[in-house]
This record gives sequence, C-alpha cells and structure tokens, in this order.
Amino acid sequence: MTFQVEITPVAEAQIEQAYCWYRERNSEFADRWFRGLMNAIATLQEQPRRCVLAVEHEIFPEEVRQLGSSKTNRSRE
Repeated sequence: MTFQVEITPVAEAQIEQAYCWYRERNSEFADRWFRGLMNAIATLQEQPRRCVLAVEHEIFPEEVRQLGSSKTNRSRE
C-alpha cells in the first residue's frame, strides 16, 4: 500500500533554510544532505509506521507521522 506524503510549508521553508546554510559552507555536502533527506521522505510512502506519531496527530482525522532525527525517533510508540 502506498501512502500520501505531504511536506508542510513550514517544513519546506526549514529545509530550504538548512540547505542554504549548508551550501554556504560546503556545497557538496549540501547536495548530499538534500538528496538523503528527499530519499528518506520518499520511503515514507511505503513505510510510514517506522516514524513516530506527530505531536499534533490527535487534531487530524488521518494518521500523521513525523520523520525526524534518530533522537526524535527513539521514542516510538
């Protein structure tokens, strides 16, 4: 089963900000980081339950999960 993955406008802005920050310091790393992030996000279409429920999941009728750092994902339900 394939799931729909949506990136919020806030997340898009944060991704862009992080990419620009990395690019100013090391453009090769910035490109690798961005590709890795996009690949990780794409995996959510097939394996969303590997991520924790988002804090705000209770206000949505559908299940909302959060892809984060390994520190964020340690507290799986």
